[in-house]
Amino acid sequence: MRTNLKIAAESSLNLAKDAGCGGYICRVSGAGTVDPVPSVRDRHARNHQPGGPACGLGKSQKSADRWLQKLWKTYISDKTNTEVEERLIFHYLPLVKVIVSRLAITMPTHIDLGDVESVGILGLIQSIRSYDPTTGTPFEKYAQWRIRGAIIDELRKSGPIPRSTHAKARKIQEAIANFEQTYQRFPTEAEVANELGITVKQYANWLDQTRPLAFLSLDSPIDPDNLNESSLHEVIQDPCQNNPYEEICTKDLVALIELELNRLPPVYQKVLTLYYIHGLHLKEIGRVLGLTESRICQIHTAAVLKLKQAVQQKTN
Repeated sequence: MRTNLKIAAESSLNLAKDAGCGGYICRVSGAGTVDPVPSVRDRHARNHQPGGPACGLGKSQKSADRWLQKLWKTYISDKTNTEVEERLIFHYLPLVKVIVSRLAITMPTHIDLGDVESVGILGLIQSIRSYDPTTGTPFEKYAQWRIRGAIIDELRKSGPIPRSTHAKARKIQEAIANFEQTYQRFPTEAEVANELGITVKQYANWLDQTRPLAFLSLDSPIDPDNLNESSLHEVIQDPCQNNPYEEICTKDLVALIELELNRLPPVYQKVLTLYYIHGLHLKEIGRVLGLTESRICQIHTAAVLKLKQAVQQKTN
């Protein structure tokens, strides 16, 4: 998932890290100067003073509701008011964390929840900017739909599984659930295929396409309870990397064959060289050496058997 999503979310909030600015967050103004903006911690402390809104949580629920309604009214009348927009974002940030925590249960372990939260914050910002209170829909309900949709869309774009496959998986789950509810038992493959209106062969193809994928981080320890344990990239074999043991065995085998070749009669050596190195046929070798094709065939067979016997004796 793109790391610039997190940067975009933070810039939309006009926030930076609280990096030793005396309890303030530094915000760059349009003139290029750095203006101190009270941090979330300082605002929280200030808002909990007597009469403070406490980010929408005043002395009573009614006062909190009135404070929030006034904030929305101010923002709707002037959506260029970044300070009010920022207050709304801070107020509804816990909603993003709740949605992310629910979705995290079904996410692969390689997904960074920090990136997911950043996407959720972007969805929250878009929800605030596009919300129309005249529709009568509560903002929380509207924002949940937008935030969850933004996260799922981003996961689909960054994931290896196309949207059509997700749709097939959802149809299979619905078909199984409907059958179980009707007949109070788990369906067979033929019954699921009939529920979907497809053939058993097509259903088998759907299952192959929607087979769950498991993702593992190569940097994670083999034993999660032991952080000092070796990571997966240290023990998983690289198919592109040569095996040291096989390299040693190959070198020993080449040395053995070379030794046995030197022990063969010169005519045997010539036949093997012309056949395996120069790529001549037995008939062509016979013409070069002035021998018949059948004699060359006999010499070739005898030489190969000799080498094979020597290798077997060495390995045994």
